[in-house]
Amino acid sequence: MVSDPPCEIISSHSAAKWAEDNKDKLGDVAKKLGIDKKVFDYATWDFLDFATSRTWKDQASIKRLRDFQWMEDVPVWEGYKTTFDDLKKYGVIAK
Repeated sequence: MVSDPPCEIISSHSAAKWAEDNKDKLGDVAKKLGIDKKVFDYATWDFLDFATSRTWKDQASIKRLRDFQWMEDVPVWEGYKTTFDDLKKYGVIAK
């Protein structure tokens, strides 16, 4: 099996800095989208920077679960759909 060469990703844009620089405009964006004005305060901007600019390899696999006899498939889309429907309902994201 051939492994991928190391790959380093460095983000040239900080979401946390962008949010801070545009804080006075975010209320207008929320109003335009018809969402809660405080929604941008709920965001974890620093975590977004961390998650989108990580420099380690990642692999998603359920092989280990199968090794432990987990055979049930979970319909991932249904979970996402429910979550996004709730976020719309509470005005966190636009409808």
